[in-house]
Amino acid sequence: MFSPQDKVLAAVSGGPDSVALLSVLKRLQGAFGLEIFVASFDHGIRKDSKLDVAFVRQLAETMGYPFFTERLKRKARHGRLSEDFLRRARYDFLMRVCAGTGANVMALGHTRDDQAETVLMRLLRGSGLWGLTAVLPVRRQGPVKIVRPLIGVCRKDILKYLRKERMDYRTDETNAQEIYLRNKIRLTLLPFLEKEFNANVREVLVNTALSVGADYDYLDRQASDFLKHHSRTSAGRLMIAEGPLKALDIALRRVVWRIAISSVTGISGLIGFRHASELEDLLFGRPAGSEVHLPGGMIVSKASRALSLFCRATRHLP
Repeated sequence: MFSPQDKVLAAVSGGPDSVALLSVLKRLQGAFGLEIFVASFDHGIRKDSKLDVAFVRQLAETMGYPFFTERLKRKARHGRLSEDFLRRARYDFLMRVCAGTGANVMALGHTRDDQAETVLMRLLRGSGLWGLTAVLPVRRQGPVKIVRPLIGVCRKDILKYLRKERMDYRTDETNAQEIYLRNKIRLTLLPFLEKEFNANVREVLVNTALSVGADYDYLDRQASDFLKHHSRTSAGRLMIAEGPLKALDIALRRVVWRIAISSVTGISGLIGFRHASELEDLLFGRPAGSEVHLPGGMIVSKASRALSLFCRATRHLP
């Protein structure tokens, strides 16, 4: 996750997981020679959110780390915002801080419990292999490596660690409200599954993610190798040779689609099953000149011997 002299941006909300993350980074700082920055995004959806930011600011200053914050713009806060919108807004802010500070690593406080919740949430929404890998310990987004040092640690051990270290943290009261799907899974569905079906269901879900992750990693490497030999970049477009793409097994071709689109947009997980099916139809059933429009301003067009991937939008949220 870390290399000597890395510049690390720690995303800290003030909750127990992110406070523990910052404490762990401080312990690692000397051994790796890390330069650490702290960022806290204010979603502005709770009355006490400003107090959370003030708490994190004080924590960062006490540890001697530069602090950055931003509040979700008022004009964007109409009605109840989706989890996905809030996540994208937060990542957009964090990526901008990375660019401004030169940070090459972003550290997030996701835990083993988050992993189990994410697997179950994606199963309920519908997911392929990539989605079931859930929360990856390490992934890249452009020049930034995103790491989750606590992904193998359960929440009860996080709390035990904080008590031992006598570290304060903030409590988000909305985590106890079944407003969002993740909260419903955490508060109702997982406890029900543990009681009625399998007391170790969290471990089962995490192990599923690890197993699927290993399988997907192999497909990912094969797909990346395919693109290395059968694609080229021209005038801001990624061109993929049509013949070799058609010859691939569909499982591998779907991974090629995902990697290619991510490389053009800088956004992971942009397409779902419906989009992949539309791309398959473009490749095998539509004439040259046809186009498929995807989220994020992404356009895939079919030429005579190749498919062209490019973005019409000028700015994207990660």
